[in-house]
Amino acid sequence: MQIMNLTREFDTMRMKDSENAKDVISRFMRVVNQLRLSGEDISERRVVQKALVSLPERFEATVASLERELSKMSLSDVAYALQAAEHRRVMRSESVTKNVLFAKMKGKTVEETCTRKGPVE
Repeated sequence: MQIMNLTREFDTMRMKDSENAKDVISRFMRVVNQLRLSGEDISERRVVQKALVSLPERFEATVASLERELSKMSLSDVAYALQAAEHRRVMRSESVTKNVLFAKMKGKTVEETCTRKGPVE
């Protein structure tokens, strides 16, 4: 019964919008380890394929690049690739934010950018 429940959980797993790559890979590893400890023979290839299929659209480019090496990959390899993709996305968004702030401040004098709602005491 436990194997059946774990298999169902594995088959229905999807990455939630609020999750990051580390969290979803941890969930996968937990379920896969429990299945293996229960005696279920689940291949690494099946685990990797399921992990890649369960990712949201924002990882589409990463998934496409990983599919070429699918037969050689482990879940750890997928985790590293996903975390790197998330890190790049964060770095780009920070860069965009800095550029927006710079554009808003452009043209103002130093006094205008340094003062807040009134004189600083």
